[in-house]
Amino acid sequence: SSDDMTLPFIERLVQPALADGLVLLVIHPEDEERCVGEIHVSRDPRSFSRHVMTGLHLVVDPGFQRKKIGRTLLT
Repeated sequence: SSDDMTLPFIERLVQPALADGLVLLVIHPEDEERCVGEIHVSRDPRSFSRHVMTGLHLVVDPGFQRKKIGRTLLT
């Protein structure tokens, strides 16, 4: 639910990707303070598989779904 998407929850979820991965954001076209889409992935911390990315998460604001934002983030 949207109640689960608190700032501390999101920060914990994204932290590994910020430290050693990739984070892409889609900013609202009329409000640069608002994110309408996000994808992040982090590198596997085990030394033998550092080339593997793990923990992929993709989120698109319900009001912006079906506008090819998710598809664009994945390509």
